[in-house]
Amino acid sequence: MAVSIDPQASIKRLVAVANNTVFTERAVAGTLTQVAGLTVDTSDNLNMFSGLQKAFIVNGTILKIVDFSNTKITLNSAWTTAPTRGTTLTGGDSG
Repeated sequence: MAVSIDPQASIKRLVAVANNTVFTERAVAGTLTQVAGLTVDTSDNLNMFSGLQKAFIVNGTILKIVDFSNTKITLNSAWTTAPTRGTTLTGGDSG
């Protein structure tokens, strides 16, 4: 039996939080860019962890996900309009 392995490239990105702002390392290594539209309260307890090519941020009542994989969302007939950049999608009430 022949086994074919498709190698997947793994890219690690630095995500940092300072002065109520979230920054990420983008195209140039060592250069941080502000994540647009995402603010947190650094005076409150802040927890951040990674998984599934995303950064999950829990900061008091602020719950955010920074998605680095740019997964394409396939629309079905239930959607009336496509979500725009920055739209938060939640299960059961999106569309």
